[in-house]
Amino acid sequence: MVELSPEQMQALERLFAAGFRPMAIPPYESALCVRRGACAVVLSAVPGRGLKLLAPPSYIVAGNLSVRLKRGAGEVFI
Repeated sequence: MVELSPEQMQALERLFAAGFRPMAIPPYESALCVRRGACAVVLSAVPGRGLKLLAPPSYIVAGNLSVRLKRGAGEVFI
């Protein structure tokens, strides 16, 4: 597990204060996954800097991150 800097911890505390909660999402067990409602984001600690997105924010479908696809004239999440 990566040790977080005080700045990274403060960023996570701000996310928690905004209603985000940690969660485990296979295959991202070693990443920082947080969710709020039906949405989630996968973050990674950048040594000496902050946090970065590993995957775009997405909906949770059946306990997993969904993928946005174009279908016809619209978009769907699977």
